[in-house]
Amino acid sequence: MAEPAPRSYWESVLARLATRRSFRGSLVVLALLYASAIYAPLVANDRPYVLEAIDYRGYEQALRTLRPVTSSLSGLLRRGRAEYEAERPAESTLDWEGALRAEASAARLHSATLAASLRPDDAAE
Repeated sequence: MAEPAPRSYWESVLARLATRRSFRGSLVVLALLYASAIYAPLVANDRPYVLEAIDYRGYEQALRTLRPVTSSLSGLLRRGRAEYEAERPAESTLDWEGALRAEASAARLHSATLAASLRPDDAAE
């Protein structure tokens, strides 16, 4: 049977230290301190990180509902005031101008939501 190679002094010291729980804990603490010292200039500098996010759910909803809103607005304009007043239900409180303002406001809101998702270089001036 082959004999194991004799250990050097430092190998035996490290083997004995590795059995101690406090030694392993202090190694973890030292590793964390070294890592924080290495990455500190990246995290704590004079240029703070800025997160630019897009609300994909809001974007998709605005894109999906923009066509019905613009269709309703164009239909309202095409029919005119007299036809709108004739077809308006009795329980409706919006007159033609109010309905026109509401539809135009909804179209502006949808357009603003879509425009907010564009990159600055893609936006129209």
